Amino acid sequence: MAQLKCENLSLGYDGVEIISGLSFEVNKGDYLCIIGENGSGKTTLMKTILGLRFSGLSSRFRARWFFRTD
Repeated sequence: MAQLKCENLSLGYDGVEIISGLSFEVNKGDYLCIIGENGSGKTTLMKTILGLRFSGLSSRFRARWFFRTD
């Protein structure tokens, strides 16, 4: 069962998408590695997961997050 699940996430700045349609899940015991070039959205993704920022895009872009602690 997924500990973290992201569905159809789009991220960007000033209305410009840098990531769109991102979906993934992390199951118990899994490892997640986020890699990419400078400016590709790694920190933006992590800040969004942690709730430190919103997508920066219009309200039609939404992400659903599910956290499990068991």
